[in-house]
Amino acid sequence: MTMSLSPPPTARPVIFGSTSDYSNILFGKLQRAANLYGTNLKQPLAIVKEGDDVLTKKLEKCLWNQFYMANVGPDGVLEEADLIRPLSAWIPQADLKDCLIFFDLASSIVTPTKTDLFSGDFLSSLPLPFFNNNNKDKDKKDQMVIDKNKKDDQSASSKPIISINLNVLKCAVERQCAHIYVLTTTDNLATCRSTLMEYAGTIPSTILCLQEDVDMVSTKEWASKREQNMEGDFITSMQLQRIREDEKDDGDGYKNRRRGSTKITIPVEDVVEIMIQISLRTERDNLASSPKIVQLSRTNYENDENKNDLVEKPNSDYFTMMGGKTMKKLAGTVKTVTSWEKLLSPLGGKINTELCFRPDKPM
Repeated sequence: MTMSLSPPPTARPVIFGSTSDYSNILFGKLQRAANLYGTNLKQPLAIVKEGDDVLTKKLEKCLWNQFYMANVGPDGVLEEADLIRPLSAWIPQADLKDCLIFFDLASSIVTPTKTDLFSGDFLSSLPLPFFNNNNKDKDKKDQMVIDKNKKDDQSASSKPIISINLNVLKCAVERQCAHIYVLTTTDNLATCRSTLMEYAGTIPSTILCLQEDVDMVSTKEWASKREQNMEGDFITSMQLQRIREDEKDDGDGYKNRRRGSTKITIPVEDVVEIMIQISLRTERDNLASSPKIVQLSRTNYENDENKNDLVEKPNSDYFTMMGGKTMKKLAGTVKTVTSWEKLLSPLGGKINTELCFRPDKPM
């Protein structure tokens, strides 16, 4: 039986990879959580590639549009090259001692390209007859068919392995970060685990692995509801299952608990919520069981033991706390889990069931 965990220690979240919707929404939710009593979080820090202005703007756009005109702040972004330099008073945010490190190995790697006004790519993209000829279009269509067939054959046989950035990982370990959290897929799981054991054996770590037939998708027009608590805000019901060392297949990585061959989608916003709740509600200092590995999937309602329905509650934002009945009605409702202790129990240890609880105020 799990026992209630004391409030989490003070820590700064550091997110590597602002290239994905997951990383950007993770930054936004952690930034909002840092303003709440009891989370003991400092403002998050995003680590980006040197000179990667396009991806930094993507993060800023996400914060502005989905988190009510938020921004990264004066010290919210740091280039990787500055992070791995020797520590100095000039770059204080590079000190990762007692920080929480977040890696994203589940999102596809997309390299944004800039279109130059005078480049051939720009001119050929214009819908003008003298920039495109029928023979060229026909060749392109034929090539697209060939490429599509090749991609189908390649995807059926293998998928690219995404590895943890070793420069950032070694830097985090050397500077004694508090915990490492990794989101990954079954394809990257074995490599991820071996990397953590080899290079981060002295730091506690947790791996959240998406079930093999699950794909993350962004929810159209999703925006933060600005809750003033950490009860959680979900779109769909999910479940966690513990993956242990003895659950390995010969040469094929970890066993996949699959429900069928049909692809299942899961909101990226829910994956972010689960990761944050894991970092705040579960033990961070249990090195003996690291890396702890849990698999995330949609709730299987055929299995009553894993069933964890969502419950709808009135949204508790700043305006509902300060206003009357009208403001509470306008704030709407949120969906959260029935029991954090039950949902997070596969991670083992004590679970913080009273996160953000204030003795002077009723929950």
